[in-house]
Amino acid sequence: MDSGQLQEKVVLKKKVTLLRGISIIIGTIIGAGIFISPKGILKNTGSVGMSLTVWTACGILSLFGALCYAELGTCIKKSGGHYTYILEAFGPLPAFVRVWVELLVIRPAATAVISLAFGRYILEPFFMQCEIPELAIKLITAVGITLVMVLNSTSVSWSARIQIFLTFCKLVAILIIIVPGVIQLIKGETQHFKNAFAGNDASIMGLPLAFYSGMYAYSGWFYLNFVTEEVENPENVVPVVDSSDFDGILLQIGNCLFNWKERKGTIKALTWQHYKVFIPISLCLQQPDCKIMSYLVYFRNIPLAICISMIIVTVGYVLTNVAYFTTISAGELLLSKAVAVTFAERLMGSFSLAVPVFVALSCFGSMNGGIFAVSRMFFVASREGHLPEILSMIHVRKHTPLPAVIVLHPLTMIMLFSGDLYSLLNFLSFARWLFIGLVVAGLIYLRYKRPDMPRPFKVTSSLCRST
Repeated sequence: MDSGQLQEKVVLKKKVTLLRGISIIIGTIIGAGIFISPKGILKNTGSVGMSLTVWTACGILSLFGALCYAELGTCIKKSGGHYTYILEAFGPLPAFVRVWVELLVIRPAATAVISLAFGRYILEPFFMQCEIPELAIKLITAVGITLVMVLNSTSVSWSARIQIFLTFCKLVAILIIIVPGVIQLIKGETQHFKNAFAGNDASIMGLPLAFYSGMYAYSGWFYLNFVTEEVENPENVVPVVDSSDFDGILLQIGNCLFNWKERKGTIKALTWQHYKVFIPISLCLQQPDCKIMSYLVYFRNIPLAICISMIIVTVGYVLTNVAYFTTISAGELLLSKAVAVTFAERLMGSFSLAVPVFVALSCFGSMNGGIFAVSRMFFVASREGHLPEILSMIHVRKHTPLPAVIVLHPLTMIMLFSGDLYSLLNFLSFARWLFIGLVVAGLIYLRYKRPDMPRPFKVTSSLCRST
């Protein structure tokens, strides 16, 4: 190459579309728990009604947290998620601790746990009459982990496409449960909902544990922020005009969400002055007296993907639990080892054999989405000097963070064949939620520390504090 030529910089390509972003969030949130054992919430709440209330409340709280991350994702345009936001708000030390805890313990342990569920349920149809050998579970689990690592090392596009397919499988699996449940409700099978709050013996300690179980089931809404630099996130320049016309407020929602184009030269963007021009939220078809005040650049895909995903997951989780209770009593649910299997055996007969396969695919999707996202955190941390430099390298042709993916393989294998994995994960999951709380606190802190930072998407202060 001549000295006058510029060398092309190898970077991660923007290949995460809106659909792929939705699939990352849904695919990592929906794992095995909703199909296998949602009894943790029921056990700690003591009643059907209270358990459904906690499922709904956890979904709403997760949506609040996700909206906070949506604001951070549009004003801090770097990949890395938790790590990047803690670094921006509080400096290198807490960010350094966060990324090393994730690398050495949380991510390998979390991947090993969900992979074990994958191994168990992929073998379930072959061991219907006997117990599955533990060694067989771990061996097929190791194969699944290796396959995920190879996939994420080889191609971003194929990893994202497979994630879309697996997310579709998860939603089909949920619909397979919800639709018969709705039919049962239509038939009048509501005996388990009578006196839904009766027998509620939830203790002061029980409710926090119930919420902890619920929040764990919803965890994963933050993973799209780990790949911010790869999101196809077109910048939309919108004229902001001085008008308080309320008639056009709802129309601009379409502009923000669906990127409507100007039509007939008469559409102008308005802004609701209460929100200080941070995001346009109304459209006016004909405003001859409007004066353009400024032009606003806003980002669509991250907030939209988060909102769509959280609504789908929350509605799906609540309806799935309602479907369970149309056929299974609270006592039977607490005794069941795999609630979805018990539900399918009662309503679907031999078709219940498909349930373990769907659970295995669901687990594989969570594995794939988690590795895809977290490897970007390690890539960014290495770029900042908090991890070995080799982890910031990108494959020249495939444009994947190859070293950041590969480093997880031996660590996950060690966790897989170690001892009390679940107790370790429970302890460190608590630490992860502490870091998420620190990120939301950092969002509030940045509003005072850097008030002039562009915030194309902004949530209210009361929502931040409640989160």
